[in-house]
Amino acid sequence: MTNVVPIMPAYWHKHLRVKDHHSMKVSRWMLKKIDYLRRKLKQGLRDFVMGPYYVLEGQCFLVPKSAPVGARRGLSQCRYEAPERRLLRKFLPTDMPVIELGGSYGIVSNVIRRHISPDQLHVIIEANADLLPICAHNVFLAGSFETVEFMNVAIGYSCDGYLQFEVSNSHHGNKISTSKIEDVPTRMVKAMSLSDLTKKYVCKSEYSLVCDIEGAELEMLRRDGGALKKCKCLILETHPSVFSEMGSSVEEVMDLIAAAGLKIVARDQDVLVALRD
Repeated sequence: MTNVVPIMPAYWHKHLRVKDHHSMKVSRWMLKKIDYLRRKLKQGLRDFVMGPYYVLEGQCFLVPKSAPVGARRGLSQCRYEAPERRLLRKFLPTDMPVIELGGSYGIVSNVIRRHISPDQLHVIIEANADLLPICAHNVFLAGSFETVEFMNVAIGYSCDGYLQFEVSNSHHGNKISTSKIEDVPTRMVKAMSLSDLTKKYVCKSEYSLVCDIEGAELEMLRRDGGALKKCKCLILETHPSVFSEMGSSVEEVMDLIAAAGLKIVARDQDVLVALRD
């Protein structure tokens, strides 16, 4: 007896394919969610046992409990700001003052302070006043208290000298406000230009600039490129997604750096290094 195989209508095949594709998407979403929850639980257990302290490069850093899981996990795995730390050690001159824009938790600041000579001035700019005590704590692990200056200002350009600044638990969320969403927490912060900073701290001396200010570097380069005249080394983290929202790109930033007389000599992920001959 011949087996009769029922022929399924074509639209049933299409329906099953769609249903199968949807099931696969749901399964992938579930796997990602489970993996995220697993990593979050693991990080939470680590924080419960060890507290808000993380060892990186032989330093025991304090990090706020409100810090995002990604930042804390990056510290646990020694990946926190790794490209910036690598380039600092390779290119940052040890014999000249440093202006650092965006101190955040003070971890990169600590690396800078240990790298440059103890007698060299290190100016740290952080717009979020809530982070300054933790930033100072982590910087002072490196010693050299007398040659470190902190300023609670935002790098920006406004008519009245103040800017609206978005405040977030995430260090990446602390930035000059460009959002139209009303429930984003903001505060008014004193604005200062790079030109004013250089006049105040380095005058006509050569200096290095380390910059990670969540997209505000674009406006700084557009409006204040002349302040880089005495900058011998620029280490700058770019923010492509923020630039895109502003109708710009990393390519414009690179062009502005070149127009200021600096030559880009290295790139590690989103971090650029530019030197002056």
